[in-house]
Amino acid sequence: MQWRNHPNGYGPVSITLHWLMALLILGLFVLGKYMVSLDYYHPWC
Repeated sequence: MQWRNHPNGYGPVSITLHWLMALLILGLFVLGKYMVSLDYYHPWC
């Protein structure tokens, strides 16, 4: 298995980083939507 990108496609490191960043961005979006719904006097604030 080649770790680097090759002319026919991307390597596993690039693919893993791509999907990890996609999941993190999606998670931040969901967290932001949750934070907006919190009340001012919520116990976690």
